[in-house]
Amino acid sequence: GTPAARPPGDCDAESGRGLFLVDSFSDAWGWHPLAGQLDGKVVWALFEM
Repeated sequence: GTPAARPPGDCDAESGRGLFLVDSFSDAWGWHPLAGQLDGKVVWALFEM
């Protein structure tokens, strides 16, 4: 499915914060499905200096 950053919640949670962090620190991010018969997706992030 389409990845989406979850709102910050439980401060003690050990999962579910990855895209929230990517969204917080990057200037832009996106994703696309893997090509061919591979199952999954690629998430990318842009960091401008």
